[in-house]
Amino acid sequence: MGTRYSGIRLRAPLILLALLAALVAPGRAAACSHDDTAYYETFLDTSCLQLPLSGTTLDALGGLRLVTNGVPVTTAWDTDGDFLNGVNFQSLLFAPVGVSTLDVSGTGPAAALTLPTTPLPLTPDGANPVLRPAAAAVRDNDNVDDPALAKVGPTYYMWYSGTSEDGSRPAIFLATSSNATTWARANGGNPVLQGTPGAFDRDGVYGADVVYDPTNQLAPFRMWYSGRGGVFGGIGYATSTDGVTWTKYPSSAAPAEVVSHGLPGSADSFAAADPTVLHDGSVWKMWYTGDDSSKKRIAYATSPDGVTWSKGGKVIAPEDAGTNANIRFGAFAPTVWKTGSTYSMLLTGRKLVSGGDVFQTKLMSSTSTDGISWSSPSTALNPSGSPANFDYSNLNSPEVLQDSGTATPYKLFYSGNTIDATGNFHTRIGLATSNNGSSFNKFTGAQAGGAVLDIGPLGTSFDGRRGRSGREPEARRLLLGHAG
Repeated sequence: MGTRYSGIRLRAPLILLALLAALVAPGRAAACSHDDTAYYETFLDTSCLQLPLSGTTLDALGGLRLVTNGVPVTTAWDTDGDFLNGVNFQSLLFAPVGVSTLDVSGTGPAAALTLPTTPLPLTPDGANPVLRPAAAAVRDNDNVDDPALAKVGPTYYMWYSGTSEDGSRPAIFLATSSNATTWARANGGNPVLQGTPGAFDRDGVYGADVVYDPTNQLAPFRMWYSGRGGVFGGIGYATSTDGVTWTKYPSSAAPAEVVSHGLPGSADSFAAADPTVLHDGSVWKMWYTGDDSSKKRIAYATSPDGVTWSKGGKVIAPEDAGTNANIRFGAFAPTVWKTGSTYSMLLTGRKLVSGGDVFQTKLMSSTSTDGISWSSPSTALNPSGSPANFDYSNLNSPEVLQDSGTATPYKLFYSGNTIDATGNFHTRIGLATSNNGSSFNKFTGAQAGGAVLDIGPLGTSFDGRRGRSGREPEARRLLLGHAG
């Protein structure tokens, strides 16, 4: 009966190699391997083995099985001596072969196996990195996303998130328009808000909301923005007199979160982001994306001054009873406005499509009488019906501007993407309009999707782009290491 020896936990491969060595014939056959760079599975060339072969059977996995003629005896070996000095088998010591890839820390039952220190550690070179992607022509030529709107006199202001094809961290930009459909980049096309080194937003800023109040002479523009620093994300606050130059709270040199990510187990344990803020009477109210790294939910907070916030927990979540299938895998990036005593919300919902293996996002609507208990979200805007449109694949980041006195008093700006002519997913910003705030039609038609704000000009360098997904904070770069 063929039986494998058991009980050998650390050096069984060494015993097998030793037994094989004992069976190897003195004379080398032409096809027989005698080094560690080549081998033959199942030892098909039996000339490598000493005859007779009556004590062995070939192993289909490339080794040998010994045949016993009695009850096999199991001998356990797991002592420090066995590990360091080798294994005793039938009165012969089979010493360790080569260089051990493990070290022993401690002795006896408390001993632990650890990785040894490499004799040639790699340390970053002083010129690290030595090669980066070619610099992007502009800072927003990969994606324009997360629109935030205000109307200043006759001029429309749009703050948006921009990322560049060279992988720079996301930043916030400004564009202006006289008709809400044709936009010109302000500030020379440069960001108006960026991350601060060493701060909670050091890896980039995005997903802002701006409240414009011309009666506030000190700070007519107030911005709440999403910031990323390492693993976690939070919401920061900034003020401006012109919408271009911003001062972060409590200072631009050392900004701090006004809404931070929550404790483990909470709806926003990973990040708080994408705020929408409403000054409702004497109370500031915020709805935002709460991310626990598994799913996203809409959460709620209140403040007496817009700076000090008290969280109220989630208000719309995928696990809610009777949840619409369109938010089963996430509800996030809300925009909220109030008409009379009714709160209205548009949000992004995520679901599975294409047989359950592809995520799709679309815009959903909900209403509330108190801003806390919301109706089950229903579809407000679908992706376009043609892949030629910018928003054929996904819709995200809605922002509704109440524009009273115009032909379309509700203007919905949103982001969308699809694969473009260059084979890339560039996110762009589109427009839909409504007379009542509940039924929206896309600016270029009910099913058409023409962007009103496109990405900036692409670079021409062959190494200007890189493969990536999501809002990665840094580009992949070629690094140089040296042995230290």
